[in-house]
This record gives sequence, structure tokens and C-alpha cells, in this order.
Amino acid sequence: MITSKFNFRMVLGLTTLLVFLNVFSAFSQEIIQLPKEKQDEVDNYKELVYRYKQADNTQQQVFYLNKIAFIYWENGILKEAIKFFLESATLNEKKGNYNDTKAIYSNIALIYTDMDRLDLALDYFLKSLDARRKVNNKADISAGLIDVAYIYTALNQNEKAINLLEEALEIAKEINNPRLVLNCARLLAMNYDKIGNIPKTREYNEMYATYEQQLSTQEIATKYEKAAVKTEADLVGEKQQREIQRQIMELQQLRAQA
Repeated sequence: MITSKFNFRMVLGLTTLLVFLNVFSAFSQEIIQLPKEKQDEVDNYKELVYRYKQADNTQQQVFYLNKIAFIYWENGILKEAIKFFLESATLNEKKGNYNDTKAIYSNIALIYTDMDRLDLALDYFLKSLDARRKVNNKADISAGLIDVAYIYTALNQNEKAINLLEEALEIAKEINNPRLVLNCARLLAMNYDKIGNIPKTREYNEMYATYEQQLSTQEIATKYEKAAVKTEADLVGEKQQREIQRQIMELQQLRAQA
């Protein structure tokens, strides 16, 4: 009986400590302040948001709301960043601007991922995916499916992840986007491995290796092409520079003769 009481007290003590730490952590997040120059910047942007709201200029409102959100995000004040991103997303949705809405919802999802709130990250990646489908850009849809599947993978909801990844992979192959295929193959191999499907795991690991090699070769070729273009540009620049120097010398000689 003594041991039982001791354990209960110990658990109670640990629970109290965890509650205290959670409260302290939340309090610490609340009292984070921006550096003065950043706070001044935010204050100026808030004033501009107000003025553009009065002028009914949604485009400029959204522009400065996003700038405020990014400043808060970059400085670790995540709740404020989410607040201003949400305000921006609401305005964009009212205007039917789903191209910007998808990016904003993805930003919010990433913030929640940083906060280890995968449930909320999933909600906003799904909202982003919905906006991507409305825009109907296939590369964006494939990327959005991968984002949602990533969260399902982290939550061990492997069948849901696999279904979305198979759709994303089909789109990625259709538009011939090796980077998206690579990401799909990696996550598919991971999810099939988790559910114990060895043949599928092997299939997608092999696909991943193939596309990784293909991308590596393409990147080397791209770097070579850029280097070649730069070299040609440098040669043209050197020729122009020599011509300018020649003309200057000719002018100096003419002046000397005069």
C-alpha cells in the first residue's frame, strides 16, 4: 500500500510539473516580442492594411497582411503569423483568388507542423489541396497530394497516404515531372514498408533510385549549360571591354595630336 501511495504522489507530481511546463511554454510563446525595427515595420504595414481596407483595395490589403504574417513567422511568433495568414486567406477566398489561397494555407500547415500540431497541419494542407484543385494546375495538385500524404504518413494512416500518393504519381508521370515522381516514390516505399508489402516497397525503392539518378544527371547537365552560357557571355563582355579600351586610346591619341 505504501508503494501505491508513493507512485500516486509521484505521478501527481509529474502531472503537475507537465501542466506547469505546458503553461510556462505557452506563456513564453505569448511574451516573445519583435525587435524594435521589425515591430516598427509591422506597425507601418498594419496602418497600410487599414488604409487599403478603407479604400476597398483587397489586393494591397492581402499583400501587407502576408508581409506581417511572414515577419511574425520568421521571428517565431507563430500564433500571430497564423492570425494574419488566415485574414489574408479569407480575403483571397472572397475574391476567388485560389492561386494565392493555396500557398497561404500551405504556409499555415507548415507552421502547425513546426508546432507538432499534425491534426491542424492536415486540415490546412487539405484546404490547400482543395484550392489547388480549383486552380486546376496539375503540378500543384500533385504537390498538394504529396503534402497531405506526408502528414498521413507521419500519423501512420498508411492506406490513406498510399491512395493519395498513387494519384499524385499518376499526375506526375503524366506531366513528366521527375522531381514529383521522386517524392512520390520515396513516400510510397516508406508507406508500403510500414504495412509490410515487400514487393511494392522494392518496386518504389527501385523507382526512387532510377529517378534520383535521372535528376542527378539532369542537374549536372544544367550546371554545365549554365557554365557554358556564362563563359560565352564573359567572352563577349571581354571583347566589348577591349573594344571600349581601344576607342578610348584612339580618342586620347587624337587629343594628343591636336
